[in-house]
Amino acid sequence: MHRLAQSLPSRTVVALAVLLSSAGTARVAHADTKTCIGISEEGQRQRADHKLIAAKDLFDSCSLDSCPKIVRDDCVGWAKEVEAELPTVVFVVRDKSGKDVPRASVLVDGSSSHIVDGTSVPLDPGSHALKVTAGERTQQQTLNVLAGEKNRRVAFTLEDAVVKPVTPPAKDTTTAPKEKEGIPLAPVLVGSVSLVLVTVGVIFQVMAVDEDNKSKSFLAGASPEVTANPSCNGPTPDPGKCPYAYQVRQHHDAASRDQTIGIPMISVGAGALIVSGVFLYVLWPKDQPVVQKKAWTVMPSVGVGRDGSSNLGVLGTF
Repeated sequence: MHRLAQSLPSRTVVALAVLLSSAGTARVAHADTKTCIGISEEGQRQRADHKLIAAKDLFDSCSLDSCPKIVRDDCVGWAKEVEAELPTVVFVVRDKSGKDVPRASVLVDGSSSHIVDGTSVPLDPGSHALKVTAGERTQQQTLNVLAGEKNRRVAFTLEDAVVKPVTPPAKDTTTAPKEKEGIPLAPVLVGSVSLVLVTVGVIFQVMAVDEDNKSKSFLAGASPEVTANPSCNGPTPDPGKCPYAYQVRQHHDAASRDQTIGIPMISVGAGALIVSGVFLYVLWPKDQPVVQKKAWTVMPSVGVGRDGSSNLGVLGTF
């Protein structure tokens, strides 16, 4: 038999064995003797290499009725011998509490996958790399199988399934834009008071100018009175004897009083107005577009009439 099979490559023999097994006796009444011998020889080589699963398949192929009786009888005997030598294992996958893990599978040597269903699985003798998978849980181990072992129980104990906690959506820690509820109150109040102080101070200053002008208008008549009566030049002239000098003194004193009040009010009000403006700029919300509104501008106005008198008024832009 060996001489008849020497001319057939191993891969060709295996391919023919598969074809012969799939065709069966119904379609192949008499297989080529040379082919059947080649299959049996390849089975012997696989058996010698401890590849019993492949050897068993080859011997089963040449045991068919389509092969000559002399070859078929040898293949039947060899198939039984390999069947006795072929190890089988039963995979068991359980959790730590001892309960069976459903829907588990075992991958053998990275190529052959087997569903864990309690049936025996044939393996060639030797070392095998096993990887069991059940959902997201996996476990690996190495198994050394001996020839002739039958239904060896190979157990895996998987860790309990980790229940991932549902993480709520992270809260947005970024500062939400401030909704503009209105102009900052404190700077506006301070600015308003400051504007009033400036306005009143300007009014007093205008009144001082007006009193000073009136004082100057009486100087022409006061000069003869002072020349004729030196007492008219005193701090309190007699209104009966020195009417012009008296008017000059009264209007001059009124102008001094108005300036004494007006200038400090203008200074304090202007300083406070500047400070309130700075605070208003700092506190104004920057993350919202500022709606431009019509501004009201109010400022005092001083004019001179046709008769030379001073007129006080207010100018405004709306």
